[in-house]
Amino acid sequence: MLDDQLQHHKKKLNALKHLTSGRKNSLRQLLSVFSHGDSLGSIIEINQAIDFKELQKLTKSNLLINEDGFDAIEAGKMQQTLRNMLPVAKILSSRFTIAITNPPYMQASKMPKDLKAYVTSNYVDSKSDLFAVFIERLAKFVGSNGLYAMITQHQWMFLSSFERLRNKINKQSIINMAHLGTKAFEEIGGEVVQTTAFVMQNTQMSDYVGAFVRLVDYDSQKKKQAAYLNAVNSTESKDVYRTNQTNFSRLPGMPISYWISEKIISAFQNPLISEFGIVKSGIMVNSSFSRMWYELNVGKIQFNAEKIDDMDGYKWFPVNSGGGYRKWYGFNETVLNLEDGGRDIINDGRNYRLRDKKWYFKPGITWGRITSSDLSFRLSRQGNLFGDAGPMMFINRHIHFILGFSNSKVMKAMSEILNPTLNFQVEDMRNIPLILRHVDLIEKLVRTNVENSKVYWDAFERSWDFQVHPLIQHIDEHNRNWNGFLKQNHCNVPILSQIIFLEEYYG
Repeated sequence: MLDDQLQHHKKKLNALKHLTSGRKNSLRQLLSVFSHGDSLGSIIEINQAIDFKELQKLTKSNLLINEDGFDAIEAGKMQQTLRNMLPVAKILSSRFTIAITNPPYMQASKMPKDLKAYVTSNYVDSKSDLFAVFIERLAKFVGSNGLYAMITQHQWMFLSSFERLRNKINKQSIINMAHLGTKAFEEIGGEVVQTTAFVMQNTQMSDYVGAFVRLVDYDSQKKKQAAYLNAVNSTESKDVYRTNQTNFSRLPGMPISYWISEKIISAFQNPLISEFGIVKSGIMVNSSFSRMWYELNVGKIQFNAEKIDDMDGYKWFPVNSGGGYRKWYGFNETVLNLEDGGRDIINDGRNYRLRDKKWYFKPGITWGRITSSDLSFRLSRQGNLFGDAGPMMFINRHIHFILGFSNSKVMKAMSEILNPTLNFQVEDMRNIPLILRHVDLIEKLVRTNVENSKVYWDAFERSWDFQVHPLIQHIDEHNRNWNGFLKQNHCNVPILSQIIFLEEYYG
């Protein structure tokens, strides 16, 4: 109801010629910003130049009654609207010594249009999620030297989409933090919601050393609580890290990686992986355009394309789509419908991305972007496309060394510094430092790992290069011609040959 009144009053405002320009501008600004008050709430920012004393006069005088403006009834409604609006506006324009909140969470893609438009215009550095917007908003509530405390998701500490927000935060001072991670609340299970609680002061203290309590490795609310109380009451707790915020700016993307040593920080002075090739995210479509290769007639699948022209006459093409945990080679099962240049995807009309065609079918290194376990990297064969969930590194030198490094414990430590969330993204991969040592030896070992992993992958029918199960590979060829028969006739559903195997060899 209030929003309807505000919209109505905005239309009438231009008729108030008798009002002073200052009062008129103040009224127009308030009416404009509060017209979506139900959606915006306390993230509304009030212009400090608004004269509340002048606007207060409108609630008690006859200034609104004019033959060119409001009649008596409309003026009364306007005055009541102002009486409701001005106290809220005064609070939102005030500055406080301390502000505390548990903000709402909402990704930008799920925001209503009016909320998204306001956030995009007024909170450019934090617009990716509403909880991050509230970090910016509370800093403005307290002004310089004020303190604000929050509990939020921890993505702002690491993801590249919040780098500009981190740049602002590093001009403030993190007084202390309890990095809670997952399962901080008994009511919320799973690995998705990862939280952090912190106190910040809205001023930069260059010599200040903040206290960070790391609780991410405790798997229940009670254990985290006990560990935190121990950290507060003891000087010997292994969970407490103390660091100066200037260290964060020495890392690519300025992640809030408070637990790392000076030695690891120094490692980032080495060349980054981005200097050895291109790291890219790939095709983004939904699952309706993909299949497992063994669901289809293999005659429609182009397994070995080298260039775009090799796509002619085929409908399906292999694509890296993430998968679970597997190192060195494998998870080549998914194919994508790109018939006639992706005609069906384009005609679907949604916001899909058929990007970077010049990189189609080139070999490289891939990994699963989304994971709840450790990262694993695999060699991607020539002939594969790459998807949004299976990004690629197109390496121009030392590809086997980089694959080995990526699957090492050093890589695990580096990735957790740059981004310990469930999404290890392209920008994170670009910023991994690389230390080239014992290159020839490591490349030889990695080649062996890749070859062995490929042999293992191809030993089972999930692989399109499968020939025969290892348990029967020593049986004479003439006793297993059924396998060639199946391939020649495109009968490539694994269960079919499994049934024949059971009938043939076990009666």
